[in-house]
Amino acid sequence: APSTAVTGEPLGLTLDEHVQRQRLGLDAARSLEFNELASYYSALSEDKSNTPKIREAALLMSAAEDKLQCEEADEAARLAADALEVFRASGPRQGEQDAVRLVCAAYRQQQQYEKAMTEANAQLASLKASGDKRGEAAMLITVAEGHQSQHRHEEALKVLADALELLRAHGDQRLEASALMACVSSHIRRDFLDEALRDAKEAVSVCERASDKKGLVKAWTLVAMAQIEDYALDAGLAATKSALQAARDLGDPRSEAGALCMLARVQLLKERPRQAGQVAEEALALCRRSGLAFEEGV
Repeated sequence: APSTAVTGEPLGLTLDEHVQRQRLGLDAARSLEFNELASYYSALSEDKSNTPKIREAALLMSAAEDKLQCEEADEAARLAADALEVFRASGPRQGEQDAVRLVCAAYRQQQQYEKAMTEANAQLASLKASGDKRGEAAMLITVAEGHQSQHRHEEALKVLADALELLRAHGDQRLEASALMACVSSHIRRDFLDEALRDAKEAVSVCERASDKKGLVKAWTLVAMAQIEDYALDAGLAATKSALQAARDLGDPRSEAGALCMLARVQLLKERPRQAGQVAEEALALCRRSGLAFEEGV
C-alpha cells in the first residue's frame, strides 16, 4: 500500500485521483447549508438595543448553526424551530426567513429532502404573495440548496439565477455572495469550470464590499476549488493561502483549521509531501488547542 502523509492522503495517487478526492470535500468546503449566520446572530444577541425576545431568538439561531456545523441535526432543527416561533411573533421578518433556512438545512442534514423542499416552497409562495423581495430571494436560495442536495444542479442554477436578479435589484450583499457560492458548487459538479471560477471571484468581491469576513473565507476556498479542478495548481495554492489569511483575520479556529487542511491537500497535489505534512501538523495542533471535534480527520 502507498505510504500516507499526516493528512491521511495516500501519496501514490495520480493527480486525477487527488483532484477527485478534493472534489469529494466540496460540500464541506462550501458549507452553504449552514448559511454562516452564527456570527451575525451572535452579535445581534449581544446588542442591548434589541428587545429581550429578539436577543433570545438570535441566541437560538447562533446555537442552531453551531449544531449544524457539528452535524447535530436534531438539536439544530429544534433550536431553529424555537427561534422561528419567536421571530414570527416578534419580528424582524429577516429573522423569520433566516430561521426557515436553518430549519430546512437541518431537514436536509437529516436526509429529509422532500420535507425541506416542501417547507421552502411553501415559504417561497407566501413571500412572493407578500411582495417581500429579499425574503423571496432567500427562499429561492434555499430551494436551490434543496435541488443540490438531490444532485439536480441544472435546476439549482436556474433558481439561483432568479435569486441573483432579485438581490442585485434590491440589495443584500451577504445573500448575493451566498447565491454566487451556491452557483460555484453546481458549476463544478457539472464541470463548468470557467463559470465556477467567474462566480467564485465575484463572490470574493461581494464579500469584500460587504465586509463579510466569514463569507470571504468560503469564497476564496471556492476560488481555489475551481482552479484545482482545472489543474491550475499554482493559482489554487495562492487562492488557498488567501483563504487561510482571511480565516486568520476572522479569528475563527474552525475556519483556520479548515483552510490549513485544504492547504495541506493542495501541497499533496503539487507532490510536496513534506510541506503537506508540516501544514497538517499545524492544523492538528490548532484543533487540539481549540478542542475542535474533527481533530482525528486532519
